[in-house]
Amino acid sequence: MKQLIAEGTLGRVVQVVSRLDRYRPLQRPNTWKEVGGPASGNLFDLGPHLVDQAVALFGLPTHITANVRHERDATEIDDAAEVCLDFTLADGKTLRYTCGESMLAADPSPRFHVHGTLGSYTKFGVDQQEPSLIAGAVPPVLGSPSPWFHEPEANWGTLTLGTKLTEPVELARTKHPTLPGDYRQFYANVRDAIRGDAPLAIPSEDGYRIIRLLELAVQSSNEQRTLPVAL
Repeated sequence: MKQLIAEGTLGRVVQVVSRLDRYRPLQRPNTWKEVGGPASGNLFDLGPHLVDQAVALFGLPTHITANVRHERDATEIDDAAEVCLDFTLADGKTLRYTCGESMLAADPSPRFHVHGTLGSYTKFGVDQQEPSLIAGAVPPVLGSPSPWFHEPEANWGTLTLGTKLTEPVELARTKHPTLPGDYRQFYANVRDAIRGDAPLAIPSEDGYRIIRLLELAVQSSNEQRTLPVAL
């Protein structure tokens, strides 16, 4: 998605919906994740990933509007949320990025749904590195020219572009290959920073910004209003 946006494939992006849904209608016993507290709940569990990706793509938003709630019949934690981040881009145009998560999504929404002036990109499913490791996959040596995981073509995203923009509009829909990732690069950078060989790729200021945005999301939800973002 980052590459499609950077290359202008979708034109000017106007809306992004990013979700991490799952189906867990019953509380899980004997886990700290289901115990109520000031820093527990889905917003502080999955929200850091969702909000961080938005900031990594578009910088800091100008406003935030959130709804954090309890949806299951019995739950000690917030188990659903939507966080809407409004951005003003360099050209003065606006973009809305909506992060969402739920524990009652038996039929989940797309992981990413991006709309732009030239078309849309839709991607289902999550990164497969973790399940691959759990299943016993052994990655190659870090830095190997061959990435250790390729997503099956059946799981690739869908790119829908306008081939004729005047009425009647015509569209072309194709499967778009997923770029392979490697989580280990993050930890290699931490190692190099400790050794003094490289600066941190993710500075501590980034962590502060995400925590503050999540706190503003809670405030927005409690007060039922849109808040300006000033960090």
